[in-house]
Parts: sequence; structure tokens; C-alpha cells
Amino acid sequence: MKKFYTLIFLLFVSKISFGVTIASDGLNNSTTLFTLSGGAYYTGNSAAGDRPASSPFASEGTHSRGISNGTATLTSSNINTSGYMELH
Repeated sequence: MKKFYTLIFLLFVSKISFGVTIASDGLNNSTTLFTLSGGAYYTGNSAAGDRPASSPFASEGTHSRGISNGTATLTSSNINTSGYMELH
């Protein structure tokens, strides 16, 4: 009976899919994957009067990309996904 449960568990786990990163860009003061218009790169922390207060702008590296009260566009070039199956 123990072998039966082990087999069922292994079959269940084999059907679980884990995410795969196909493309990534940290937007750390530059980009190679995207075309950006509007906005700017930020470094440091938000001001004490901001919400959230005194929080770092960047979660990876030293810079982040953002905009305050405006419009920004982030466009990617074609990303080749032909080697991947069951993309969601």
C-alpha cells in the first residue's frame, strides 16, 4: 500500500508545472529588452511624506523605472518562445 501511495504522489508531482523565465530585464538604469518612452530612472528611497514612506525605489540593483502623474510606455521586441510548450 505504501508503494501505491508513493506512485500516486509521484504521478501528481510530475503534473505540476513550475514557471520558467523566458526573458527578464531589471530596468537597472538601462534596458536591452524594452523600448521605453516617458518616465525616468529612479534611485534611492521615497520621501518621508510619500506613501509608502522611505521605501527603496529599486528591488533589484540600484535603479528602477517609474513615472509620477503621467504616461509611460514599455514595449518589447519579439521574444522567441518557440522552444517552450504549454505557455499560459
